[in-house]
Amino acid sequence: MITLKKRVEFVRIAKQGQKWVSPGLIVQAMRRPVLRSESLSDDEENIARFGFTASKKVGNAIARNKAKRRLRSLVRELEANVDQSLDFVLVARHSTVDYDFAKLTSETERAFKKLPGLIATKGKRK
Repeated sequence: MITLKKRVEFVRIAKQGQKWVSPGLIVQAMRRPVLRSESLSDDEENIARFGFTASKKVGNAIARNKAKRRLRSLVRELEANVDQSLDFVLVARHSTVDYDFAKLTSETERAFKKLPGLIATKGKRK
């Protein structure tokens, strides 16, 4: 799993991407732009990248770290089923820490299936 680390990448996805909101988490996604400044190898260009964030609204440092660990675990289970040309940011919510893991998994899986379709139709009128 390749993770996003730079704030610029998180902000770009938040502003330009699509998002899926559920009670357990928020998933933001955006098709990866081709930037000359990013030095990605050929292998990394064809692999989905993931970012994880938890604000202080989630709770104290212990709760935020637990929420991010749960999100990383979700991605490890589901990353084979995602569109590899997208960048994702998973945002923890206050309920992420105590949410049923099976429900969290199904919500994340649903978001990973729906978001590529939402991105493909962005800006197009039906």
